[in-house]
Amino acid sequence: MSKIIASAAIRGAHKIVGNAEQKIKEAIDKFGPNQEVAFPNTGYYLPIIYGMLGEKVEKLSDMEGIMKTTKRLLPLLVKEKHNLPYLGPVLDAGMATFFAEEMIESIKYIENPDIYVQGEDPTDDNIWLGAADDIGRAALFLASDLASYITGTLIVVDGGFQLTGITSSSS
Repeated sequence: MSKIIASAAIRGAHKIVGNAEQKIKEAIDKFGPNQEVAFPNTGYYLPIIYGMLGEKVEKLSDMEGIMKTTKRLLPLLVKEKHNLPYLGPVLDAGMATFFAEEMIESIKYIENPDIYVQGEDPTDDNIWLGAADDIGRAALFLASDLASYITGTLIVVDGGFQLTGITSSSS
């Protein structure tokens, strides 16, 4: 792995984790530690954190423990005169980034429950990313007799993002 790529990944992880730590502190100060945390239309807690760590994040105060775990995953920054880190620390930095971004994203729903529209009419202030029930409708169709002739194909349920070239980082 390139030293440039590894050091950029680790630096980026440190920045994102720092942003998440600040965002959590601000949210706790504003909404209180017992403020519930959830993604709409899901039956999970924060799914990446729950899936990887088995930890339930149900309220803002639960994020403090996850943040400690996240920070422990961060490797030291790569120095100019140090050898390239092993792949493991870079992958740990990636996991720390996943956890940090998931916490940041969930706080958006506390700050503005309507940040993402519940339909297909986005505005300058919000966009529609889809929800669990959108995937469910596709699964229901595929399980029905209407889809009996469909085999061996990939069905993308992304609201047309793939066709338009829009990505989550474009907004």
